[in-house]
Amino acid sequence: MKLSHLNLSDLTYVHSDLKNLRKLFPDPSAWMQKSWAKDKNGCIVKEISDGAVCFCLDGGIRRILPWPNANNNGGMIDMFRRRDIIRNVLQEAIKPDVYSDSALDLIDWNDKPGRTFQNVIDVIDKAIGNVAFARGVKALQPA
Repeated sequence: MKLSHLNLSDLTYVHSDLKNLRKLFPDPSAWMQKSWAKDKNGCIVKEISDGAVCFCLDGGIRRILPWPNANNNGGMIDMFRRRDIIRNVLQEAIKPDVYSDSALDLIDWNDKPGRTFQNVIDVIDKAIGNVAFARGVKALQPA
């Protein structure tokens, strides 16, 4: 999904979601491969667990946009749509001019041997910048 196809409201949610995703990864100890989440002892846990402190990129998306329940505004369709948009925006940020393996899906890209924490942060930061730019352009367009 191209950013130009999203309305200003969607872009605002996506920007906020990406910033929340970025906050999950303050340093390399918060990122992992091959599983969605681990606790402080290195045990695999659900990404929504209170004890989860380390996430893969997709586990982070699942953490910030958890399975909907009665307390979530927007419901299941909204959460799944937002997850898909975030994944698409991150995929768009993984370009051949930055990384040669952009055809991989997000999970495979995260888990590829040799992938680094800095690669992940660079992609999240690029996605945040892309969405911020798209929001600015959309805000300037006549309604």
